Amino acid sequence: WSNAERVEIQEYVGVAEEYAHGEEGSRDGVLMAALSAVYRAGKGMYSEALAWARRAHAQVQREGTRGGGETLKVCIEYSRALDAVGEYDDALETLRAAEIEGEGMMDEVEEADLCAKRGSLYLRKGEYSKALEYYERCLEI
Repeated sequence: WSNAERVEIQEYVGVAEEYAHGEEGSRDGVLMAALSAVYRAGKGMYSEALAWARRAHAQVQREGTRGGGETLKVCIEYSRALDAVGEYDDALETLRAAEIEGEGMMDEVEEADLCAKRGSLYLRKGEYSKALEYYERCLEI
């Protein structure tokens, strides 16, 4: 695993620990997103990762927003899983929803990270001017 993958997996281990000690809410969705991340980053099993991410996304959508950023975490993992299988448009739409969900809850680093993720998706799509636009927004944040 690369250093980035190790960090990502550690992040989701932290999410699993939050699940074990957290309050009621969208925790089942967050746990499913964590499983998606392990399949995607840890094992390279992208179709399995996408299946878990879809389940997680559907779960938090059914439950609605309960605060704490659970839906935001799930949306980000879902977009990563979509990206891994080349579904860039759906990944972008999911990140748009994540930005709306996280509005007012994210710090500047998290906002810039979402912006950079969108820029990277546009770059993979070959939409270089849109990618540049998002990367420049990151610098402004």
